[in-house]
Amino acid sequence: MRRLALITGGTSGIGRGMAKSLFQEFDLALVYASNHERANEFKKELLESNSFEGKVELYANPLIGYSSVEELVAKVNTDWDKPV
Repeated sequence: MRRLALITGGTSGIGRGMAKSLFQEFDLALVYASNHERANEFKKELLESNSFEGKVELYANPLIGYSSVEELVAKVNTDWDKPV
């Protein structure tokens, strides 16, 4: 079973780099603040990569405060039916 990585800022900058380095071994839950177009383009890029065999899901969430992080992690764990 593939492990699941939750990456905040997962569609740009350091988060994007982390996603690219982990996508061969992990399914990816990528969190982004608001740029839906960029997030969907990056998801498409990963899924079309020849070496990617996993799943990618996008989560639009600005992560304002501890409670929003708790809610996000709970949603991701439920959506994927496995822990981050």
